[in-house]
Amino acid sequence: MPMKPNKDESQSDFMSRCMSETFGDDAPADRTQDQAVAICMSYWRDAKGGEKPEKSLRTKQDDDLTPDDADDYDDWMYECEYNQDREEPDCQAAWDESRAGKAERTRALAAGAIIQKTHVADIVDTVDGKEFILSDESMDRMGDQIMSTGWDVAHFKNNPIALFNHNPNFIVGSWKNIRVVDKQLRAKLVLAPAGTSRRIDEIRALVDAGILKATSVGFKPIDYEPLDKKNPFSASKFLKQELVETSLVSVPANANALAVAKSLNVSSDTMNMVFAKHGNRDQVVRRSLNAKHGTTSRNGKGSAMSLAQRIADLQTYIGAKAAISRPSSSPR
Repeated sequence: MPMKPNKDESQSDFMSRCMSETFGDDAPADRTQDQAVAICMSYWRDAKGGEKPEKSLRTKQDDDLTPDDADDYDDWMYECEYNQDREEPDCQAAWDESRAGKAERTRALAAGAIIQKTHVADIVDTVDGKEFILSDESMDRMGDQIMSTGWDVAHFKNNPIALFNHNPNFIVGSWKNIRVVDKQLRAKLVLAPAGTSRRIDEIRALVDAGILKATSVGFKPIDYEPLDKKNPFSASKFLKQELVETSLVSVPANANALAVAKSLNVSSDTMNMVFAKHGNRDQVVRRSLNAKHGTTSRNGKGSAMSLAQRIADLQTYIGAKAAISRPSSSPR
Protein backbone atom coordinates (compact mmCIF):
# COMPACT_ATOMS: atom_id res chain seq x y z
CA MET A 1 0.00 0.00 0.00
CA PRO A 2 1.47 3.39 -0.97
CA MET A 3 2.84 5.48 1.87
CA LYS A 4 1.51 8.98 2.49
CA PRO A 5 3.21 11.94 4.16
CA ASN A 6 1.99 12.72 7.64
CA LYS A 7 0.42 16.09 8.35
CA ASP A 8 3.10 18.81 8.43
CA GLU A 9 5.80 16.22 7.63
CA SER A 10 8.62 17.75 5.57
CA GLN A 11 9.74 16.19 2.31
CA SER A 12 13.13 15.21 3.74
CA ASP A 13 11.53 13.58 6.81
CA PHE A 14 9.06 11.69 4.63
CA MET A 15 11.85 10.49 2.32
CA SER A 16 13.84 9.18 5.29
CA ARG A 17 10.82 7.29 6.60
CA CYS A 18 9.85 5.98 3.17
CA MET A 19 13.39 4.83 2.31
CA SER A 20 13.53 2.75 5.49
CA GLU A 21 10.57 0.80 4.10
CA THR A 22 11.31 0.67 0.37
CA PHE A 23 15.04 0.00 0.76
CA GLY A 24 14.97 -1.90 4.05
CA ASP A 25 15.38 -5.59 4.84
CA ASP A 26 11.92 -6.46 3.50
CA ALA A 27 12.40 -4.75 0.12
CA PRO A 28 12.86 -6.80 -3.09
CA ALA A 29 16.32 -8.28 -3.36
CA ASP A 30 17.21 -6.60 -6.65
CA ARG A 31 15.77 -3.15 -5.90
CA THR A 32 18.42 -0.45 -6.12
CA GLN A 33 18.64 2.65 -3.96
CA ASP A 34 17.77 4.84 -6.96
CA GLN A 35 14.62 2.79 -7.61
CA ALA A 36 13.57 3.12 -3.98
CA VAL A 37 14.08 6.88 -4.14
CA ALA A 38 11.94 7.03 -7.28
CA ILE A 39 9.15 5.09 -5.54
CA CYS A 40 9.20 7.42 -2.55
CA MET A 41 9.22 10.48 -4.79
CA SER A 42 6.17 9.15 -6.64
CA TYR A 43 4.37 8.75 -3.28
CA TRP A 44 5.29 12.33 -2.36
CA ARG A 45 4.13 13.75 -5.67
CA ASP A 46 0.87 11.77 -5.57
CA ALA A 47 0.09 13.14 -2.11
CA LYS A 48 1.18 16.71 -2.85
CA GLY A 49 -0.30 17.05 -6.30
CA GLY A 50 2.99 17.14 -8.16
CA GLU A 51 4.54 19.94 -6.12
CA LYS A 52 8.14 20.82 -6.80
CA PRO A 53 10.77 20.06 -4.16
CA GLU A 54 11.06 22.32 -1.13
CA LYS A 55 14.40 23.71 -2.31
CA SER A 56 13.92 24.95 -5.85
CA LEU A 57 16.94 25.67 -8.02
CA ARG A 58 17.13 28.39 -10.69
CA THR A 59 15.60 27.48 -14.04
CA LYS A 60 17.82 27.50 -17.09
CA GLN A 61 17.35 26.94 -20.78
CA ASP A 62 18.10 23.37 -21.88
CA ASP A 63 21.21 24.47 -23.77
CA ASP A 64 22.51 26.26 -20.66
CA LEU A 65 21.77 23.61 -18.04
CA THR A 66 24.99 23.62 -16.01
CA PRO A 67 25.44 23.32 -12.23
CA ASP A 68 26.45 26.47 -10.40
CA ASP A 69 29.48 26.36 -8.10
CA ALA A 70 27.26 26.44 -5.01
CA ASP A 71 24.91 23.65 -6.15
CA ASP A 72 24.29 20.52 -4.09
CA TYR A 73 24.43 17.15 -5.90
CA ASP A 74 21.02 15.86 -4.81
CA ASP A 75 19.22 19.13 -5.53
CA TRP A 76 20.95 19.45 -8.90
CA MET A 77 19.98 15.92 -9.99
CA TYR A 78 16.37 16.38 -8.92
CA GLU A 79 16.09 19.74 -10.68
CA CYS A 80 17.72 18.38 -13.82
CA GLU A 81 15.76 15.12 -14.05
CA TYR A 82 12.33 16.10 -12.79
CA ASN A 83 11.94 19.84 -13.33
CA GLN A 84 13.95 19.99 -16.58
CA ASP A 85 12.90 16.50 -17.76
CA ARG A 86 16.38 15.47 -18.88
CA GLU A 87 17.91 12.00 -18.91
CA GLU A 88 19.80 10.94 -15.77
CA PRO A 89 23.08 10.21 -17.63
CA ASP A 90 23.04 13.72 -19.13
CA CYS A 91 22.46 15.25 -15.69
CA GLN A 92 25.20 13.08 -14.16
CA ALA A 93 27.66 13.98 -16.91
CA ALA A 94 26.93 17.69 -16.46
CA TRP A 95 27.55 17.34 -12.71
CA ASP A 96 30.77 15.33 -13.15
CA GLU A 97 32.21 17.94 -15.50
CA SER A 98 31.22 20.96 -13.41
CA ARG A 99 33.43 22.68 -10.84
CA ALA A 100 30.87 21.88 -8.14
CA GLY A 101 30.93 18.20 -9.10
CA LYS A 102 34.72 18.00 -9.13
CA ALA A 103 34.94 19.76 -5.78
CA GLU A 104 32.34 17.42 -4.27
CA ARG A 105 34.20 14.39 -5.62
CA THR A 106 37.46 15.62 -4.11
CA ARG A 107 35.78 16.03 -0.71
CA ALA A 108 34.22 12.57 -0.97
CA LEU A 109 37.58 10.97 -1.75
CA ALA A 110 39.16 12.71 1.21
CA ALA A 111 36.34 11.39 3.42
CA GLY A 112 37.01 7.78 2.37
CA ALA A 113 34.11 7.27 -0.04
CA ILE A 114 33.81 4.03 -2.01
CA ILE A 115 34.54 4.39 -5.73
CA GLN A 116 32.77 2.24 -8.33
CA LYS A 117 34.37 1.75 -11.74
CA THR A 118 32.88 -0.26 -14.61
CA HIS A 119 34.89 -2.33 -17.07
CA VAL A 120 33.63 -4.13 -20.16
CA ALA A 121 35.75 -6.80 -21.84
CA ASP A 122 35.28 -10.11 -23.57
CA ILE A 123 34.86 -13.06 -21.24
CA VAL A 124 37.66 -15.64 -21.41
CA ASP A 125 36.54 -19.28 -21.12
CA THR A 126 38.99 -21.40 -19.14
CA VAL A 127 38.90 -25.01 -17.97
CA ASP A 128 37.81 -23.98 -14.49
CA GLY A 129 35.51 -21.03 -15.11
CA LYS A 130 34.85 -17.80 -16.93
CA GLU A 131 37.55 -15.20 -16.40
CA PHE A 132 36.72 -11.49 -16.33
CA ILE A 133 39.02 -8.50 -16.57
CA LEU A 134 37.77 -6.40 -13.67
CA SER A 135 40.09 -3.42 -14.10
CA ASP A 136 43.12 -2.27 -16.06
CA GLU A 137 45.31 0.82 -16.21
CA SER A 138 43.54 2.58 -19.08
CA MET A 139 41.96 5.97 -18.40
CA ASP A 140 38.20 5.86 -17.95
CA ARG A 141 35.47 8.29 -19.03
CA MET A 142 36.24 10.58 -16.09
CA GLY A 143 39.95 10.56 -16.86
CA ASP A 144 40.87 8.46 -13.81
CA GLN A 145 43.54 5.78 -13.86
CA ILE A 146 43.83 2.81 -11.49
CA MET A 147 47.33 1.41 -11.11
CA SER A 148 47.29 -2.40 -11.09
CA THR A 149 50.23 -2.60 -8.69
CA GLY A 150 48.14 -0.89 -6.02
CA TRP A 151 45.37 -3.47 -5.61
CA ASP A 152 44.89 -4.85 -2.08
CA VAL A 153 42.55 -7.85 -2.32
CA ALA A 154 43.42 -9.62 0.94
CA HIS A 155 40.18 -8.80 2.79
CA PHE A 156 38.03 -9.32 -0.29
CA LYS A 157 39.35 -12.88 -0.68
CA ASN A 158 37.86 -13.75 2.73
CA ASN A 159 34.34 -13.33 1.31
CA PRO A 160 34.57 -12.94 -2.48
CA ILE A 161 30.86 -12.90 -3.30
CA ALA A 162 29.67 -11.71 -6.69
CA LEU A 163 26.79 -9.24 -6.60
CA PHE A 164 24.55 -7.80 -9.29
CA ASN A 165 24.55 -4.01 -9.66
CA HIS A 166 26.32 -3.58 -6.30
CA ASN A 167 23.22 -4.83 -4.48
CA PRO A 168 24.25 -6.74 -1.32
CA ASN A 169 20.88 -8.50 -1.36
CA PHE A 170 21.39 -9.88 -4.87
CA ILE A 171 24.16 -12.49 -4.79
CA VAL A 172 24.79 -14.27 -8.09
CA GLY A 173 27.91 -16.29 -7.27
CA SER A 174 31.48 -15.85 -6.14
CA TRP A 175 34.85 -14.77 -7.51
CA LYS A 176 37.83 -17.15 -7.57
CA ASN A 177 41.54 -16.75 -8.26
CA ILE A 178 41.48 -12.96 -8.13
CA ARG A 179 44.89 -11.58 -9.06
CA VAL A 180 46.83 -9.06 -11.14
CA VAL A 181 48.09 -10.31 -14.50
CA ASP A 182 49.58 -8.17 -17.27
CA LYS A 183 48.52 -4.96 -15.50
CA GLN A 184 44.95 -6.23 -15.25
CA LEU A 185 42.90 -7.22 -12.21
CA ARG A 186 41.35 -10.55 -13.16
CA ALA A 187 39.06 -13.09 -11.52
CA LYS A 188 37.00 -16.13 -12.42
CA LEU A 189 33.28 -15.95 -11.87
CA VAL A 190 31.58 -19.00 -10.41
CA LEU A 191 27.87 -18.42 -10.75
CA ALA A 192 25.35 -20.03 -8.44
CA PRO A 193 24.46 -23.48 -9.83
CA ALA A 194 21.83 -23.98 -12.49
CA GLY A 195 18.45 -24.60 -10.93
CA THR A 196 19.06 -22.25 -8.00
CA SER A 197 16.27 -20.00 -9.28
CA ARG A 198 14.82 -18.91 -12.60
CA ARG A 199 16.60 -15.56 -12.40
CA ILE A 200 19.97 -17.19 -11.73
CA ASP A 201 19.38 -19.49 -14.71
CA GLU A 202 18.63 -16.48 -16.90
CA ILE A 203 21.75 -14.66 -15.76
CA ARG A 204 23.81 -17.80 -16.41
CA ALA A 205 22.40 -17.94 -19.94
CA LEU A 206 23.21 -14.28 -20.61
CA VAL A 207 26.77 -14.71 -19.32
CA ASP A 208 27.24 -17.87 -21.42
CA ALA A 209 25.98 -15.97 -24.48
CA GLY A 210 28.61 -13.27 -23.92
CA ILE A 211 25.97 -10.56 -23.40
CA LEU A 212 26.32 -9.91 -19.69
CA LYS A 213 30.02 -9.11 -19.54
CA ALA A 214 30.25 -5.78 -17.74
CA THR A 215 31.71 -5.74 -14.24
CA SER A 216 32.19 -2.97 -11.70
CA VAL A 217 34.69 -2.87 -8.87
CA GLY A 218 33.93 -1.03 -5.66
CA PHE A 219 37.10 0.08 -3.92
CA LYS A 220 38.32 2.33 -1.15
CA PRO A 221 41.18 4.62 -2.22
CA ILE A 222 44.20 4.44 0.06
CA ASP A 223 46.72 6.54 -1.86
CA TYR A 224 45.97 8.69 -4.88
CA GLU A 225 47.07 11.89 -6.55
CA PRO A 226 45.62 14.33 -9.10
CA LEU A 227 46.84 13.68 -12.63
CA ASP A 228 47.26 17.42 -12.99
CA LYS A 229 49.20 18.41 -9.90
CA LYS A 230 48.40 22.08 -10.52
CA ASN A 231 44.68 21.33 -10.36
CA PRO A 232 43.52 19.47 -7.22
CA PHE A 233 40.09 18.93 -8.82
CA SER A 234 41.48 17.11 -11.84
CA ALA A 235 41.08 13.38 -12.56
CA SER A 236 42.88 11.04 -10.19
CA LYS A 237 45.58 8.41 -10.43
CA PHE A 238 44.82 5.74 -7.82
CA LEU A 239 48.14 4.39 -6.55
CA LYS A 240 46.85 2.05 -3.83
CA GLN A 241 43.29 0.88 -3.30
CA GLU A 242 41.45 -1.80 -1.33
CA LEU A 243 38.92 -3.92 -3.21
CA VAL A 244 35.60 -3.91 -1.32
CA GLU A 245 33.23 -5.68 -3.71
CA THR A 246 32.80 -6.68 -7.34
CA SER A 247 29.55 -6.91 -9.29
CA LEU A 248 28.13 -7.97 -12.58
CA VAL A 249 26.34 -4.85 -13.79
CA SER A 250 23.74 -3.75 -16.31
CA VAL A 251 24.76 -3.34 -19.93
CA PRO A 252 23.39 -0.89 -22.52
CA ALA A 253 20.45 -2.21 -24.48
CA ASN A 254 21.02 -2.84 -28.19
CA ALA A 255 18.99 -4.67 -30.81
CA ASN A 256 21.32 -7.67 -31.15
CA ALA A 257 21.63 -8.26 -27.41
CA LEU A 258 17.88 -7.93 -26.91
CA ALA A 259 17.21 -10.38 -29.75
CA VAL A 260 19.57 -12.96 -28.24
CA ALA A 261 18.01 -12.51 -24.80
CA LYS A 262 14.53 -13.05 -26.24
CA SER A 263 15.71 -16.18 -28.03
CA LEU A 264 16.91 -17.49 -24.65
CA ASN A 265 13.40 -16.91 -23.22
CA VAL A 266 14.71 -14.43 -20.68
CA SER A 267 11.83 -12.90 -18.70
CA SER A 268 10.87 -9.27 -19.13
CA ASP A 269 11.70 -8.59 -15.45
CA THR A 270 15.25 -9.86 -15.89
CA MET A 271 15.67 -8.02 -19.20
CA ASN A 272 14.60 -4.75 -17.57
CA MET A 273 17.15 -5.36 -14.83
CA VAL A 274 20.01 -6.41 -17.12
CA PHE A 275 19.58 -3.99 -20.02
CA ALA A 276 19.94 -0.48 -18.66
CA LYS A 277 19.18 2.32 -21.09
CA HIS A 278 22.73 3.66 -20.85
CA GLY A 279 24.52 0.88 -18.97
CA ASN A 280 26.11 1.16 -15.56
CA ARG A 281 28.03 4.35 -14.73
CA ASP A 282 31.10 5.04 -12.62
CA GLN A 283 30.32 6.85 -9.42
CA VAL A 284 31.34 7.91 -5.96
CA VAL A 285 29.00 6.09 -3.59
CA ARG A 286 27.06 8.56 -1.48
CA ARG A 287 25.90 6.98 1.74
CA SER A 288 22.88 9.21 2.48
CA LEU A 289 19.42 7.72 1.99
CA ASN A 290 17.76 11.14 1.98
CA ALA A 291 18.48 11.86 -1.68
CA LYS A 292 15.81 13.77 -3.59
CA HIS A 293 16.43 12.18 -6.96
CA GLY A 294 16.23 8.75 -8.50
CA THR A 295 15.62 6.79 -11.64
CA THR A 296 11.96 6.15 -12.37
CA SER A 297 10.80 2.60 -12.82
CA ARG A 298 10.72 1.29 -16.37
CA ASN A 299 6.94 1.13 -16.48
CA GLY A 300 6.81 4.81 -15.55
CA LYS A 301 4.54 4.22 -12.58
CA GLY A 302 7.11 4.19 -9.77
CA SER A 303 5.09 1.55 -7.92
CA ALA A 304 6.34 -1.28 -5.76
CA MET A 305 6.77 -4.77 -7.20
CA SER A 306 4.06 -7.41 -6.95
CA LEU A 307 3.98 -9.86 -4.08
CA ALA A 308 4.80 -12.68 -6.50
CA GLN A 309 7.89 -10.81 -7.73
CA ARG A 310 9.00 -10.05 -4.16
CA ILE A 311 8.74 -13.76 -3.30
CA ALA A 312 10.65 -14.74 -6.45
CA ASP A 313 13.43 -12.27 -5.67
CA LEU A 314 13.68 -13.49 -2.09
CA GLN A 315 13.92 -17.09 -3.30
CA THR A 316 16.69 -16.07 -5.70
CA TYR A 317 18.65 -14.42 -2.90
CA ILE A 318 18.25 -17.32 -0.44
CA GLY A 319 19.01 -19.94 -3.08
CA ALA A 320 22.10 -18.22 -4.43
CA LYS A 321 23.51 -17.52 -0.98
CA ALA A 322 23.01 -21.14 0.07
CA ALA A 323 24.37 -22.49 -3.22
CA ILE A 324 27.68 -20.65 -3.12
CA SER A 325 28.12 -21.63 0.53
CA ARG A 326 27.98 -25.34 -0.29
CA PRO A 327 31.28 -27.07 -1.17
CA SER A 328 31.41 -28.25 -4.76
CA SER A 329 33.31 -31.24 -6.07
CA SER A 330 34.01 -29.52 -9.39
CA PRO A 331 33.98 -25.93 -10.56
CA ARG A 332 30.97 -24.73 -12.50
